[in-house]
Amino acid sequence: MRRWRWRWLWVCLAALLLWAPAGADTPRLQVLPETTRLELGEPLILRLRAEHSAGDLFALDLSALDRDFDWRWEQRSRGSRGPDRVWARQELQLRLYARRSGELALPALALLDARSPPLTVQVQAPRRLGLALRAGLEHDMPFLREPVLAWLEIDTDHDQFELREPPRILSRAVHVEALGRSRERLADGRYRLRYQWLLTPLYPGELALPLDWLAVHDFQRQGVQLRYLAPGLRAQVRELPAYLPVDLPLAPIRASQRLEGGDPQGAEPLQGEPLLWVLDVRGRGLSPRALERWLARELTAPEGLRLHAPVIRQLDGPDLSPGERLLRVEVPVTPRAGGDHALPGLRLPWFDTGTGRLAVTELPALALTVRDPLRVLLWRSALALLGLALSLLMLWGLLAWLCRLRVRRALRAGIRQAADAPAMAAALRAVPGSPAALGRWLRTQRAGPALTRAVRALEVACYGQAGADREALRKDLLAALRGHRLVLPGGFVNPSR
Repeated sequence: MRRWRWRWLWVCLAALLLWAPAGADTPRLQVLPETTRLELGEPLILRLRAEHSAGDLFALDLSALDRDFDWRWEQRSRGSRGPDRVWARQELQLRLYARRSGELALPALALLDARSPPLTVQVQAPRRLGLALRAGLEHDMPFLREPVLAWLEIDTDHDQFELREPPRILSRAVHVEALGRSRERLADGRYRLRYQWLLTPLYPGELALPLDWLAVHDFQRQGVQLRYLAPGLRAQVRELPAYLPVDLPLAPIRASQRLEGGDPQGAEPLQGEPLLWVLDVRGRGLSPRALERWLARELTAPEGLRLHAPVIRQLDGPDLSPGERLLRVEVPVTPRAGGDHALPGLRLPWFDTGTGRLAVTELPALALTVRDPLRVLLWRSALALLGLALSLLMLWGLLAWLCRLRVRRALRAGIRQAADAPAMAAALRAVPGSPAALGRWLRTQRAGPALTRAVRALEVACYGQAGADREALRKDLLAALRGHRLVLPGGFVNPSR
């Protein structure tokens, strides 16, 4: 009896030892979300806890979360590991961002024999920020190498937010050129942040362009890291005709030209005087290298003109449309001969993607008249001599007029001061170059009828009767001289002699 009693005691003790670990050390995997209701863009903190498991929690396959969430590790910790290779406790903290709104599932996870129960999370639309994301392409069937405008619009209820990093297009199938961003207030009071890119497809066929996640900093919610999945872009890229050159532009081209240098007042340039032929070319997808190759084929120096190597610069302008480039070409020109010349006309081909045909932008020939500097010098010298001669003639005429004026004034003063007829006759003879006889004086002066009558009366008074009226003679003589132009045969003389 004593032997069976000890046997039952050992059986009960063994059963007790076996039963205790079965309840306390059972492997367990728990998924503990911080919340099950959140807005799109807000982080979901998820804690994974494994107890009494020989599996490695840090190597757990979490690919089941990729369908609805973007996740990353944040913290991890584990306790000691016993001699049986079992971890007493392991913890892993994840930060999840939902890819869309709605009811999303957190699937069951398995770590060896331990499984977590599935959970659901309610993700609502972003109401606090009032966010709306839209992305698009200028057209979704571009040709290969055709520049296409792409855009992303972020509409919000307020403007107190900023992206931590500018969005990126994650694709190697296109060449991406960032065109910057703009911010505006809409008519309904909301705010819009717009990003633009110029995309150049590199391969034909279907094109999928995913955009990176947007990390948004909302200044009204400090400490909350918001992330949103931007909508992707899709396009069908068409093949180009095989006959098109590789560097042919695939967008409309506008061009203008002008000639600078020479006389700033617009006079014709001189032979040997440097000029500058300026071409402004604008369009999408233009590159200085392609334009340089085109100029090397098209530019030919006409006879009488020398064209130097062109210089190409890219300019900015407020009137440029998104994705459009303005290239300025400066070609130095040296006229080598005088006469009429013309800078060559230019044809800029491009492919019209709307019609699928080649198009051409034409610049007409630019007429140019060059003057010979020797002829210009001779002409200017002749004009200078002519001007000098005219100036001397004008000076001569002015001096003659002044001399005649002085003689006329002296003659009239002498007649007024004369006491008798002989004194008046002496005043007439005092005119420079006048003869002594009054009759010859009349012929010298080419006198008219009135002056002839007055001088004849004066001559009769001098040699005839002594009772002539002196004042009447003086009055008639002054009146006749008033309408007479004196003749000075001796040229410019001093009337005081």
